[in-house]
Parts: sequence; C-alpha cells; structure tokens
Amino acid sequence: MANSSGLLLTPSTSWTEVDDRSFDLSLSDRGRTVTARVFLDETSAPCDFSTTDRFASLPTGMLRARWTTPVEGWRVVDGRRLPQRVSVIWHLPDGPFTYGELQSRDVVYNVSPGT
Repeated sequence: MANSSGLLLTPSTSWTEVDDRSFDLSLSDRGRTVTARVFLDETSAPCDFSTTDRFASLPTGMLRARWTTPVEGWRVVDGRRLPQRVSVIWHLPDGPFTYGELQSRDVVYNVSPGT
C-alpha cells in the first residue's frame, strides 16, 4: 500500500500559517476542498487536528460538527516519533462524544505479508 502522507506534498494541498503554534491545511480533489487546523505543541509536534468539514450521523439526521483528534504525548520507536495516545472526538450540541481512542504500543516496521 502506498504511503498516503505523500498527498500532503502535492499542488492540490495548501498550507496557511495561522500563528506560531497552528496552521491551516487544505486539500483539494475532484472539485472538493476540505480544510483543517493543525495545532502544535511546544516542540512543534502536532497536538490536535480540528475540522468542520465532516458530518456526524445522528438519529435526527446528518449534522455538520467540529471533529478533533487531540494527541496525548509522543514517543520514539526505532528512531520514529509516534503519538502515544490519540482521541477522536465529535463536538456535538449535547457535548463532546469520544468515539475512538488509539494507543501506540508495540510497533513493528517492514513486516513481510503473512507474518
């Protein structure tokens, strides 16, 4: 599978500085553009990602809502920085709803298929 992070380095992507701790990232594809704000910690590592370009599916229908992915700490594995914990949060009218939490534990690189 190709590395999708290369999409961030194409002409269809634009970066706009907001201040010294955040920037906006826009990606255009097939006539559609999505934008998110990336927040940086004191080491310039991403510590949150926020967008309103997503829709939450609620019992009452679809709702455009803010979506964030706060990062709680970083660690180094085999010389690569990895987030320790990331939450995936919808900010809904009734309050925040965390629908995903990811933790990096044992990470192995360059594993052969079927291993």
